[in-house]
Amino acid sequence: MKKKCVLFVLCMMFLVGCSEKNEEPKKPIIEENIETESNIIVEEETVENNDIQTENAAPTKKEVLAMRELVLDGMSDDEKERLTENIKVANLQMEYAYLNDNIFDKLSDKDSLYWNYFDQKGDIQIGWAYEGNKKTVMNEEGITESEFYQKYGEPVMEYNRFDGANFVELIQDMQKSVQNESLSADLQQLIDLTNLAIETHEVEYANEIYKILHDLDYFLLRYGIEDVGKYTGLYYTFSMSAQIVTPILSGAFLQYVSYRTLFPYACVFTVAAMITMSMVHHGDNKPERKKNLLENFDVED
Repeated sequence: MKKKCVLFVLCMMFLVGCSEKNEEPKKPIIEENIETESNIIVEEETVENNDIQTENAAPTKKEVLAMRELVLDGMSDDEKERLTENIKVANLQMEYAYLNDNIFDKLSDKDSLYWNYFDQKGDIQIGWAYEGNKKTVMNEEGITESEFYQKYGEPVMEYNRFDGANFVELIQDMQKSVQNESLSADLQQLIDLTNLAIETHEVEYANEIYKILHDLDYFLLRYGIEDVGKYTGLYYTFSMSAQIVTPILSGAFLQYVSYRTLFPYACVFTVAAMITMSMVHHGDNKPERKKNLLENFDVED
């Protein structure tokens, strides 16, 4: 009986040992599956990141020139120049407002006076100027913000060349000369977004307008990476050169001629600066009234 018990125990130990040996190879399989799944996830994330980088990457000059030739096909040189110049000016104006005036943050308020850029043209009010602490005065006198502005505020006025409705009319007029469906669709999107911005005062529409103008200007009608770099390079070349040359040249006049040369020296270069500035065609100037309404919005050469 004892021998049978011993044999039974040995058999059970043998079977348990065999089952453990059979289960051991399963562990690497599970680990391999985990590693494979993790590798797949990493690869998918890498592909997604690469796709995002590809989408955000600026087009090359060759791509821009090829697309420009395609979309402007069938247009006359004057029509191309008119479209390019007007889109450029509109983009640069919105870009300046975005970088220097934080325009989109101000337009996030539907009642902001900055919406007058879309609603009115000519001399428009974009804010209030006042002295002192507004909240303190309002609390002390028990008046509302509107009453405070009426009592202590001074309107801040700005000249707006054309409003949203005029911008739509200008784009529609230029759209007539466009033969390419894709470019015409982009211009139509500008028209629709501008109308929606006027109707709703939603900042998202204004932001989308800027994005379309930016891409049309920098990556289609011009090649902004090259153009902006060229003018920036010229600006810093001449401005830095002036700072280097003027101390040497004026110092030579003062040392070897007379201190009396300082005033004539300044006058000569002031006149030279006025001459060069008179050649600037675009800027914050108030244009003359035109006979034709659409001519009022075209960019002068």
